Amino acid sequence: MKTKTELRRLRENEILTQLDKFGILTVRQMQQMNVADFGKCGNRNVLRVLGEMERDGLLVSRHVGKKLFAPVGSRFGNWEHRGILIDFLIWKGWFRGANVERPIMHEGKEVIRPDAVVRLGGRANIVTGK
Repeated sequence: MKTKTELRRLRENEILTQLDKFGILTVRQMQQMNVADFGKCGNRNVLRVLGEMERDGLLVSRHVGKKLFAPVGSRFGNWEHRGILIDFLIWKGWFRGANVERPIMHEGKEVIRPDAVVRLGGRANIVTGK
């Protein structure tokens, strides 16, 4: 049986992993993706957990009509575009296997850096907002 401290660390690691992957997430997005079992929690509990993590210096937040959470050192530029991309990936059910802003390389050179790359049926599909 795991101690409360171990369970807390596991939960924090899962949250930080998703923030590193997507860059910026809202409470609603974390609930929809069921990050750290937030899909079963209300907004108040999610905000409590994230607030504790922010006080511990594990993440940063900004309120812009809604509360945004990001890894430490992140800037919040282009958050609207990123939020729409994440909402789209959640809506399509592609958020688990998506690689966000990972460059596509050819012969050692970056060819393109799409918003997201999703593998469907063994094939890479590029998701871009342009």
